[in-house]
Amino acid sequence: MAAFPMCKNCQREYNDPYDRRHFSQTNSCPECTISIRLVDNQGLPLATTWDVALNELVKKLEAGKIAAVKGIGGYLLMADATNESAITKLRERKHRPHKPFAVMYPDMEMLEKDVELSETERGAVKSIQSPIVLAKIKRPQSGICIEEIAPGLNQIGAMLPYTALFELLLKAFAKPLIATSGNAGGSPILFTDESAQENLRDFADVFLINDRDIQVAQDDSVVRFTNGNQRIIIRRSRAMLPI
Repeated sequence: MAAFPMCKNCQREYNDPYDRRHFSQTNSCPECTISIRLVDNQGLPLATTWDVALNELVKKLEAGKIAAVKGIGGYLLMADATNESAITKLRERKHRPHKPFAVMYPDMEMLEKDVELSETERGAVKSIQSPIVLAKIKRPQSGICIEEIAPGLNQIGAMLPYTALFELLLKAFAKPLIATSGNAGGSPILFTDESAQENLRDFADVFLINDRDIQVAQDDSVVRFTNGNQRIIIRRSRAMLPI
């Protein structure tokens, strides 16, 4: 955040030991905000303000398009989890015919209508680490295309939004989204704007980009629980590794 000077109000909050934002190193507001832009896969701008970018992105996702969205550890490829053709298109583009996709839900209420969660699993989903949790699927009420998401399996990897951007996007979209690593199969997650736009242009139709650099690439962590509520870490990464 050193590249983003705080405005006077944010600097005052940051310096005041009695303020709840004292020494909050990500402190910012609409006056000294991180900029957002939506571009197509050729780099042409579609929106340069958050409100317009969010509305346009939701429209693209509703139309079955695939979006590369910059998170905190890298780019995620996102698509409507209720749109069979969008999921099929994503599988074809990623050359990923069978491996299951993770699903990001807008809220706990919608998630629990689709999967069975123990108290331990529920706690993990809602934890500050916010990993992907493997959970047993019920008859989905949200309309997700389970056979396309996790072919032949009775579980899906589910998670809740873990950034403010994802929270706003999922709230606006109001349905679950596929949220899978922005990379080609077997390659590390892409985290710089240049590499993402160069290497994901054949995967994504649009890119939601911000101008805050990611210093360390981190994929989403994945966990599951035994019948005895013993945690098994399938992938130890975001929020479970030092950076």
